Amino acid sequence: MRNTFALISSLVVAALLGGCATPVIDHTQHARPKTVAIADFPDAKPAAIIGIINSRWPQIFFLGSADPYFVPAGGQFGMPAVDKQVVGATVVGAVAGRQAARAAGTSKAHGTAGGAAAGLLVGALIDAGAEATQRKAERYPEVVQTAMPGMDIRTDVLKALRGSLEAKGITVTMLDDSRNLPPRLRWPASADGKQIEAGPLAGTPPVDVDIVAQIVPMELYASPGPLNNYNSVVGIAVALYEGRTRKFLGWQAFQSDQNKLWYARYDSLVDDIRNAAPAQHTALMSLIPQVSDAISGGK
Repeated sequence: MRNTFALISSLVVAALLGGCATPVIDHTQHARPKTVAIADFPDAKPAAIIGIINSRWPQIFFLGSADPYFVPAGGQFGMPAVDKQVVGATVVGAVAGRQAARAAGTSKAHGTAGGAAAGLLVGALIDAGAEATQRKAERYPEVVQTAMPGMDIRTDVLKALRGSLEAKGITVTMLDDSRNLPPRLRWPASADGKQIEAGPLAGTPPVDVDIVAQIVPMELYASPGPLNNYNSVVGIAVALYEGRTRKFLGWQAFQSDQNKLWYARYDSLVDDIRNAAPAQHTALMSLIPQVSDAISGGK
C-alpha cells in the first residue's frame, strides 16, 4: 500500500512539473558587474509541511508559494493549508489499493456503494490527520530555535553572500524597501514569451548599480503527502536585473541535496531536531558560492 501512495505522489509531481525546462540565467546578455544591489527580504523561517515543493524552480519562490516561510514586521504571512491535491492523490491510492486487493482475491468483495463509502471515510481520516499535523507544525520554527539558538536564515544568508561578492571585488549595497514585502519580482519581467507577475515595487525607479539581485532562501522538511516521509527541501532562488535600465536578465533556483536526513513522521523530525535543524541549515549555506557565482557572472 505504501508503494502505491509513493507512486501516486510521484505522478502528481510529474504532472505539475512536466514539460517545462528549468530556467537558467544567460550571462551572455550582460557584462560582469562591478556594483550589485541586493534586494532585502523579510525574516525567513524554517518549516515542516505537507505539500509538493520543487526548489529547483524559481517560480515557486517568487509567485506566492514561498510566502508562508517569511515573517514580515508586525505579523506573519501564515503557514499553508494542506494541499488538497496531494491528499486527494493519497485517497486515490487507498481506493486503488483496495480494488487491487479485491481483484487478487485477498479481501472480501463489497458492493460498489460500500467501497466508495469506505474510500470516502479513509480520505476524511487522512485529511483530518494531515490538517492536525500541519497545525502542530506551525510551531516548528520555535522547535528549531531550541536546537539552534540565534540561528537566523536571513542574516546568515545575506552576510555570507555579501562577503562572497565583496571577495570578488564587487561593491555591494542593500535595497531596504523590500524588507517586509512578500517575495515577488521587483520589476516587470518576461520569460519564455510570457509576462511574469511583478510585485508592489514594479513602479519604482532604476537603481544606479550594474546589477540588482533578488534572492529568496527556503529551508523546509516537506512530505509530498500525508502518508509520505518528510524529506529535506533546501533552495535559494535568484532573479537579476540591470540596475540602470530595469532589464530582466533572468532567474534561476539552486537546490541542495546535501542533507540526506528524512523522517517518517513529523514527531520523529521533532525528536531528532538537534540533528535535523543543523543539517538543513548547513545545506542551505552550502549554496552561497553558487548564488554568488550566478550574481557575479557576465561577459
